[in-house]
Amino acid sequence: MVNFEINFDKDISLFLGANGSGKSTVFEVLNKLRRIIVDEEKVDNVFDIKDMSRWLKPSRTEKTEVQFELDIEGIEGFYKYFLVVQFWALTKEIKVQEESFSVDDKLIVKSKNEKTIVLDNTELPFENSRSCMRYLSYDPFLAVLRSFFIVRINPYDMVSTFNKVNVEVKSDFSNYAEWFAHLNEKSRREISIFEKAMRDILPGFDYFRILLAGQAKVLQVEFENTANKKEAITYDFDELSEGQKVLIVLYALVYCAPENSLICIDEPENFLALPEIQPWFDTLYDQCTERGLQAILISHHPKIINLLANDSGYWFSRESNLTRLQKISAENESGLSIAELIERGWIDEH
Repeated sequence: MVNFEINFDKDISLFLGANGSGKSTVFEVLNKLRRIIVDEEKVDNVFDIKDMSRWLKPSRTEKTEVQFELDIEGIEGFYKYFLVVQFWALTKEIKVQEESFSVDDKLIVKSKNEKTIVLDNTELPFENSRSCMRYLSYDPFLAVLRSFFIVRINPYDMVSTFNKVNVEVKSDFSNYAEWFAHLNEKSRREISIFEKAMRDILPGFDYFRILLAGQAKVLQVEFENTANKKEAITYDFDELSEGQKVLIVLYALVYCAPENSLICIDEPENFLALPEIQPWFDTLYDQCTERGLQAILISHHPKIINLLANDSGYWFSRESNLTRLQKISAENESGLSIAELIERGWIDEH
């Protein structure tokens, strides 16, 4: 992506476009920025030389700069984060060239020309391998970034057994059991609401339980036994079907993510049956309204497309190797749904 900018004005937004048009790249960039700022990872661990735009064709001796800007309207003010990462193909060196953070246009910290200055003009050591945000304890901004959930669910990698609780859930939700255990300790109210909702969504579901197994713990799911009401049927979480695991994770996100979270889900309909999509979407919409959540979905599913595209859809396309973005217009004189326009390849005409 080059000279790419996107603004969101709805609780739920939908990314549409052909494969390779750049939809998932937006999620990837948000995840990388989160890792650099919140997790304090080194930039050469987050970025790779292959992340450079190929069509710019930099020579091996040239240094290429990639610029990122993140503007967030938070509870404590308007946050503006700016980062320039320099790539050098010859040495495979990746480093921070420039970085700054401001709140309501007041500069808090800035790194440039091998100097790092904080708001009281104190100069701190400059390190081009890591973010200067580590010098700050600006909790409101970090809390916002921690509430970014960049999700591409992979039920095949989910496990039941774990050794520790984890406040962070991985993008593929492979450590869902660890995250659930954390929520079960710290957010019992949300877990209770979540379990109550699942009794209406997942046939026979009763509740989750955590079993001690030596030094480890096991996340299990209790189901009602229609043949014997006194004895429940128990499954380890990883024994559930892929569809059941995905359904549980999707509802866990909308019920248990902190208020005002940003939830980015790549193809949430994967592994779900058609009748399961609408109830989940209705729940997502309600939770966005009630708890201030904001959601961005990537989907190719006609049901989700027709639910969202007219009001909050964005169409991604490639032109001369550059990503082009346009807001989908609600005006449509063809009489066809947006999903049908996409299927026929007519979306660019509307």
